[in-house]
Parts: sequence; C-alpha cells; structure tokens
Amino acid sequence: MAEPLDELRDSLTGEVLVEGDREYERARQLVNEILQAEGPEAVTLRRAQDPVARLHYRGHPNRGLRVLEVEGEEIPAYDAELTLDGKAVGRITSAVPGYALAYIRVEVPDAAQLEVEGRPARLH
Repeated sequence: MAEPLDELRDSLTGEVLVEGDREYERARQLVNEILQAEGPEAVTLRRAQDPVARLHYRGHPNRGLRVLEVEGEEIPAYDAELTLDGKAVGRITSAVPGYALAYIRVEVPDAAQLEVEGRPARLH
C-alpha cells in the first residue's frame, strides 16, 4: 500500500523540500505524472525520493509521458521499445487500439516518425 505523500525529501541530502520552492513544485509535478500514468500504488514516499533527487541535481527530466497514435488495431505490449531511426527513445506504459502512452526522451521532436513493434507511430 502506498504511503501518503505529506512531505517530499531530497534523497541525497535528506532535506525536506518546502512547498512553494521550485524543487518542490517540480518534484510534486513528477510524482503526479507517475500517479496518473501508473496509479497510486506506483509511488511511495521512499520510491518518490530518487526521481526527485535526480530531477533536482540534473535540472530537467530526460523523459516525458506522451500520447502516441499507433497504426493498426493490435495493442502494443507493455514496456515495448519505441524507436526513432533504429535507436531506442522510449517505452510503452499502456495502450488501447490505435493509441498508447509512453515515456519518451524529451529531445524527440513532435513530428518524429517513430516505430513500435515494427509499426509506425507518431506523437499525438
């Protein structure tokens, strides 16, 4: 069962992030994205600390949750690799016929021609 997120801590320093601070707001946004994508059991206070610390010290997320349009009616598998010009750029988190959610590297352009399981896909 998930622990309540009543405070956010930096996992490297142990410092409590204060509401209103830039780091707190970015951490809260990241936790909310994970909750929306994977449900409340995906985030516990301890598990939320590592992404928060990475975001704090690196200054930006490497991936974002994006909606894809996938050709064909077959549903892509969970964790299927998403490629751009043969290079892995993301992974599918969930899908329905024709659409999928995926964590995709932020440098992938909106107009990119992606591929998942041998089928064309594009950002929606």
